[in-house]
Amino acid sequence: MANPENQKTEDLSIPGVDVQKGVAMTGGRIDFYRKVLDVFLRDAEKRLPKIIAFNPEEELLPFITEVHALKGATASIGAGEISKKAGEIESAGKSKNLDFIEKNLEAFISELQKLINDIKLVLGTVDIDKKQERPNEKILNELALALEAAHIGNIEKSLAELEKVIGKEGGDSETLKYLDEISENILMTEYKAALEIVRKILGIGTNNGN
Repeated sequence: MANPENQKTEDLSIPGVDVQKGVAMTGGRIDFYRKVLDVFLRDAEKRLPKIIAFNPEEELLPFITEVHALKGATASIGAGEISKKAGEIESAGKSKNLDFIEKNLEAFISELQKLINDIKLVLGTVDIDKKQERPNEKILNELALALEAAHIGNIEKSLAELEKVIGKEGGDSETLKYLDEISENILMTEYKAALEIVRKILGIGTNNGN
């Protein structure tokens, strides 16, 4: 396996990210940049549920703070376009332009989720071209984030999309059984139990420490 320190920027490709710029901002070394990506990944996954849980009827400052942090974090890895969009949403929050936020937040969340998944591929596998995320895996990740944030609207949306995709693919009996269990737990507002099932399907385990 190649030493990360000796890798070239051309060997590292992340859609929507200027890797060369990101590497330059982290001392010009790929191994340092990969560490920055890892830090970004953990930070973004921590902040994303708070962004998803945005409620226009609540105090805007905590939301603005999270978006501001993501604006700086995405810029630091070379993701200029998504950083720009974060800046626009931050400005809208400061000016209390709720219409702009509500019109643009969903697309921003979707792009951030994709960026997170793309970085996971880069950090988790050598040949990222051969590892493609299935549509239902993407929706499961979105459902997990919505469950973590207890965001009812996004939970219902992701569940409906999941049912639609699995219906088209003709899921096996075990998958359909899991889907029924998730739906039942969501109906009973047992979001933690539903989240554990989603994580089991994704193969990432559960965190029993919380």
